Amino acid sequence: MRRVILVLVITVLISLPASVPVVAEDTADPRVEWHNPFETEPPDEEALGVSDGTIRLNASIYDESAIDRVEIERIYSDGQTDDRDFRQVDDLDNVTVHAGTYDDTEIHIRVFDEHGYADITYFEVNVDDNQSPTADLDAERTGDGQIRLTGTVRDDTQPKKLTVVLLDHNNQVVNSRGTNDGRQVYGGVDISRNSFDVDVTVPEPRGDSLTVRLKDRAGNPREMEVPVPSAETETPTATPTPTPTPEPTATPVPAVETPAPTPAPTATPTATETAAPTVTETPQPEQQAGLATVIFRFLMIGVVAFAIGGWISLQ
Repeated sequence: MRRVILVLVITVLISLPASVPVVAEDTADPRVEWHNPFETEPPDEEALGVSDGTIRLNASIYDESAIDRVEIERIYSDGQTDDRDFRQVDDLDNVTVHAGTYDDTEIHIRVFDEHGYADITYFEVNVDDNQSPTADLDAERTGDGQIRLTGTVRDDTQPKKLTVVLLDHNNQVVNSRGTNDGRQVYGGVDISRNSFDVDVTVPEPRGDSLTVRLKDRAGNPREMEVPVPSAETETPTATPTPTPTPEPTATPVPAVETPAPTPAPTATPTATETAAPTVTETPQPEQQAGLATVIFRFLMIGVVAFAIGGWISLQ
């Protein structure tokens, strides 16, 4: 009987399934090891100071499972503008965040693993911008008593406006207005935009330059002179001259070499010069007719005189 019971026990043990080890569920938050902008997280009451309005985030992320997403939220307010920016990234490897133009900005960074556990880093950034904006500007005359001013204004954080100072004229002002990925930013300013283009027409100044004043949102000013090109002297309009018809170009005839002239033979002089014979002129017909006429007239006169003498003797 004991043998039968032992066999049954052994059979039951053999038929039982093998045990499966139980794996512990990942219940730990991800671990973030910061390298930049700080190695040790600053306390809540201490702000991180920057001068150019941007910070660079760089950190290594560790977790027992896998990282699902990383969220970066920025909340900015300077009394003029309230702006909130939210985006997702894959990791924290050299991520640039625009902190603002001046004053304080809140930064929230959340790292989630695939189980929904998160690591949250919170800190404030204080932007201390003490650099004035710069500009590359050109002025040109439009020909109608106006000056066209074009170029680009830049700043470490954000340029606010450009003002052209004109005596006896209203000031021309260009404000920085931007969009953020096609979305109009609340307050009308994109704090990630640190430049704007200028294209404005103003009346001609009295001098040879335009006085331009720049200012950024932190209040840093700059004044500069933009040279204005001198006006060109007006040239009187000339009466257009008709274009002459071009003459055909003569084809050059190759020169033919003219043979040198043969010298004439030299006459041999005669030792005894022969006198030229005397030529008797023969009267021409006209001369003969004139002589006969003279003789005839003398004969007629003689006849008349003889007749007259005979008649007188008869008396």
